[in-house]
Amino acid sequence: MKNMIFGLLVLLAVVSTTGVAAEVTKATQVKLYKTPHLNADILAKIKPDKRLVLIIQKGKWIKVGDPTDGTVGWINEKQYDRAVQNFYRPNVQTIFIRSDRDSSGQSKVDVVVYRNGEKLSGTEATTYYEQVKAQQGKDLKAMQAANRTMEQLMIRQTKQMQAMEQRVQALFNKMNKEQTVVQQEKVATQVEPAAVTAQ
Repeated sequence: MKNMIFGLLVLLAVVSTTGVAAEVTKATQVKLYKTPHLNADILAKIKPDKRLVLIIQKGKWIKVGDPTDGTVGWINEKQYDRAVQNFYRPNVQTIFIRSDRDSSGQSKVDVVVYRNGEKLSGTEATTYYEQVKAQQGKDLKAMQAANRTMEQLMIRQTKQMQAMEQRVQALFNKMNKEQTVVQQEKVATQVEPAAVTAQ
């Protein structure tokens, strides 16, 4: 009995869990049945992260209620577990591109794409490849714009630093000139009394 209650609590926690997941597909939907049988009428297809209220468990079937619309139905535990795994599985996409020239010298591109280990059809692969190229084009334009902005900032900063250097150099020259004048006056005042004493 304790194991069953613990299992129900764990299932309730999983049924209520929300999170970022891949797109909702057939493999990620949970069927909500009218009765606890695989051939029963399907009331709805729901996402695994939808919040449901657990009512009772009967073998591998769980009676749940949807608090948003009051629908009550049964979900198959095995189907639910599979849908949750698919829903929260990372959406990993791998693309292989081979570029060649055919016998007439025309450029030819072969694209093979895998999504979560499953090879996509030629049309899906080509569509995905075009999306990747378009995104790369947008990224390249954004990087070029950022580089231009950085270059402009660096040029402005360099000009400001050069102007500051010139002001500092002018100030330094003025201070040296004033110091030289002060030293010359000091030397002149020291020389005059000695000249008067010698007469």
